[in-house]
Amino acid sequence: MCDQSDAIPRLGIKKFNWWSEALHGYANNDSVTVFPEPIGMAASFNDELLYEIYNAVSDEARAKYNVCFSAVMKTKRFLSLSV
Repeated sequence: MCDQSDAIPRLGIKKFNWWSEALHGYANNDSVTVFPEPIGMAASFNDELLYEIYNAVSDEARAKYNVCFSAVMKTKRFLSLSV
């Protein structure tokens, strides 16, 4: 088991680091919003709230990825993003 995939140049696939998650925010990254644990959010029974939370999380993940990618840290742990 590993958390990185090698590049496959002939298919145009770049090296990818699988070590990222967003269960309650874009974890292990500076200056991001951290939300309650998923079980706590589920206890709210508020589907619209959860949609807004994960919409914010996805925006932060994309922003962090774009900053990282432009700074040539393409596959830094916790900052990979499937595009």
